[in-house]
Amino acid sequence: MTASGMRRIDVPHRRLADAAYEQLIDAIASGYIGPSERLVQERLATELGISRTPLREALLRLEQERVLERAGRAGFRLRHATATEVEQIYRARGAIESDAARYLAERGTADDIAEIERVITEEESVPLDSAADYYDSIRRIHREFVARTDNPYLLDMFDLLWNQAVSVHLFTSTMSEEALLKSDREHRELLAGIQGCTGDEAAATMREHIANGLQIQLAEIADSTR
Repeated sequence: MTASGMRRIDVPHRRLADAAYEQLIDAIASGYIGPSERLVQERLATELGISRTPLREALLRLEQERVLERAGRAGFRLRHATATEVEQIYRARGAIESDAARYLAERGTADDIAEIERVITEEESVPLDSAADYYDSIRRIHREFVARTDNPYLLDMFDLLWNQAVSVHLFTSTMSEEALLKSDREHRELLAGIQGCTGDEAAATMREHIANGLQIQLAEIADSTR
């Protein structure tokens, strides 16, 4: 492990740029790379044990995905999250996940509910030591709601949204541990709220849950800019 929290890359059968990209995302989500840190290509390349060419490709990809911005001639730094970006992500989540809730209310089986409960119980027993851990836990729970629709296209859209680097960055950089813990504990109530009701009611319950998360995150962003 290097000073920035990343491991040297030794993956002969994978593209080095992809490996560097994943290492950078992990370091950002884990807080090893902070908002005030300037990422210098030469130093990072040395730490990762790769040339600057694949590293630069990874950095440019993160810039394109709105995670990094230029800082000087050969450096990058984390972009500050904006309220507009967060709102857009949550609106997209609402469209996808409310449809899943509607399906579960109208056509979900006892096995579907039991499997979601199993995932919630499993995640409740896992130690959560960082914002990245909370993000992964919440993502796995919400993914199970969508997975139980047996709609691969809906699940692909969920994965595309939640797995974007900017989603990880915005979530882990703006949510306090207290806010994350509160969100993580609400999922049993969410599951109970979509059982025994109409599809419209279930969709509204999911949208309300996601809207509550949005308000928490917007409040965190506002506090961080004061």
